[in-house]
Amino acid sequence: MSLINSALVIDLTVFSLCAFLLLKLGRLSAMHPATTYLFFHLWVVTKRLTELNLGAPLSAAFPYQPITLTELTRAALMFDVVLFVMTLGWIITSAVDLKKNGPLPAPGQEKAPNLSKTYTVGFARIMVPLGLLGILGVHGDGTTGAGGVVSTLLGIVNLWLPLSLMPLFYWYGPRRWLVGAALVVFWLCETRMGSTRWLILLPTVFFCYAFLSRSGLWWPPRKVTLLLALMGVLWLPGKEISGVIASGGGIADVAQTVASVWTVSATQANHPDTQFLDMGAMTVGLVDEKGKFFYGSTMWPALFNYVPRAIWPDKPASDQWEIDISTKDRPMSTYGMTASLMGAAYVDFGYAGIVIIPFLFSLFLGWAYFQAFRCSHYSVGRFAFLVMACILFQPYRDGMYSFFIFNMVCMMPMYIIVLLHLILPTRPVQARPRYPKFARLSPQNRTFSRP
Repeated sequence: MSLINSALVIDLTVFSLCAFLLLKLGRLSAMHPATTYLFFHLWVVTKRLTELNLGAPLSAAFPYQPITLTELTRAALMFDVVLFVMTLGWIITSAVDLKKNGPLPAPGQEKAPNLSKTYTVGFARIMVPLGLLGILGVHGDGTTGAGGVVSTLLGIVNLWLPLSLMPLFYWYGPRRWLVGAALVVFWLCETRMGSTRWLILLPTVFFCYAFLSRSGLWWPPRKVTLLLALMGVLWLPGKEISGVIASGGGIADVAQTVASVWTVSATQANHPDTQFLDMGAMTVGLVDEKGKFFYGSTMWPALFNYVPRAIWPDKPASDQWEIDISTKDRPMSTYGMTASLMGAAYVDFGYAGIVIIPFLFSLFLGWAYFQAFRCSHYSVGRFAFLVMACILFQPYRDGMYSFFIFNMVCMMPMYIIVLLHLILPTRPVQARPRYPKFARLSPQNRTFSRP
């Protein structure tokens, strides 16, 4: 049995075991962080190992020192370890919550709502004109043409227009005017801002989560599943789609681009977004070659990343650790490669890191999930959790640094809304019905199973 074949068998065994345990003991739902990680692992590890077993080529990104099968299989086993320890963490949080608090409450029976319409909808209304000003101030390639502080401010507020849809959707649900506004805003992002894949993908994931939460559902109905599947199809060629639209291409050009990217990816397996396993393996190999760990310093830049470089010209580079481990034959920082949660944990603490950091992260995410779903949909806790949940693919792909960056910087407006509630809390009142009519029925009268 070949090295890659053995790695695939082990991975399928570990994945099947972890998925079974999570479904049996983890009280999963579509919004649980473990569900996102299971899909992430399938895409990054299982899919890549399957492609290699079918004869796909190794990564040729570094012609002078390409990735080796030994490095890939080692990285795959390390990913399996991360999956196992995170599964353990999620099962522990489920068991502790169940023993302490019992099953999650049925829709309409949670803690009293405390989400303020004034803060949530009101701040979204402020975001709209600021975001429109920012998005109209950038060129088609995503640059502002301005300099200094002006450029920095435009670079911040131009994200606010698509993000403003998130609190509006959370409060009002899928109204027709809001769906139409989302389509217009996404079109503006594509035509004005260049590569904006995350600005479309993450709000769409949030919309789906908010719909499930608002409806009292744990798993998506057919229409939501189809929407998520569509986003999955468009995610891989997302950057190429942005280029086609920005250059004036039509629907036929977009469809051709999507088909071309997926065809090439399936036949040659050389798309960068299908090679995160290779990137993780490269990270581990470079750290070993460097002979040193970074002991958490990969995450420190996240604490001051929100400070504009125009104000702090000497601000340390956020990817300084990548610069430090890169070599002439493997210039990781030049290629903008991502380490994944596994790779970044290894960079900081070696083998101990790939056990401790993912385990602690899963404990936190599991605790946050069960706390959020003991609160009403119209609560600050549920809103904050779903904002955090919709960005989880980023830290799974990039490491803990992205968890802080996407929450503190990219999703800054959402957490301003949360901070407003913490600084000036509102009384627990139910300003609106918490759920649509069908979701307020008793569990005996609808297909509802409490995790």
